[in-house]
Order: sequence, then structure tokens, then C-alpha cells
Amino acid sequence: MLNVSLPARFFTVRLIRRAAGLWVGARLTLAVLSFLASASVVSTAPVITWPVVLLVAGLAAIEGHRRKEFLLFANLGVAPSTVVMLGAVTALVLELMLAAVVAGFR
Repeated sequence: MLNVSLPARFFTVRLIRRAAGLWVGARLTLAVLSFLASASVVSTAPVITWPVVLLVAGLAAIEGHRRKEFLLFANLGVAPSTVVMLGAVTALVLELMLAAVVAGFR
């Protein structure tokens, strides 16, 4: 069985907000690249874009390492994978919401 302990609510909310910002940045970057390349990189199909989810999870890991938060959370008894998981789950939820909105406008 998986033993996952989340950080305190204060840290969890901040990590979710940061992951949401990373997701918005990744989506905007894809939109700009799509516009510049005049290609349909940003799909309007209501499917989960796994590369975006993985990109946000990777960026969350890099950001946590850069800010030396992994050491802080290790002292609080939270594994680094939990920080990355929060980023991935946040991106996944936002992708599902985007897919629902796109499907609603069809």
C-alpha cells in the first residue's frame, strides 16, 4: 500500500497554485508555438494531453529542486515524489476541465 503524506495545508495550497501557473505557462507556450508554426499543436479534441501533464510534473520537480524545497519537505516527512505528484494531479485536473469546456462548446 502507498503511504503518501501531504505537507501542511499552507504548503499544499502554494504547490497547487504554482503547478496551476506552470500549466497555464505550458499551455500558453503551446498556443504561441502553434500560432507561430501555423499548425494545430493545441488540439481542440476533448482528450487529456499527457505530454502537458508530464511537462508540468517535470517543471514542478525542477522548481522544487531549484528552490530547495525537497530538503524542507524531507524535514517535514514529505517525500519529493509527493511534490511532483501534486504538480501532475493539478495539471491532470486542469486538463480534464479544459477538455470539458472544449467539449461543451462543440
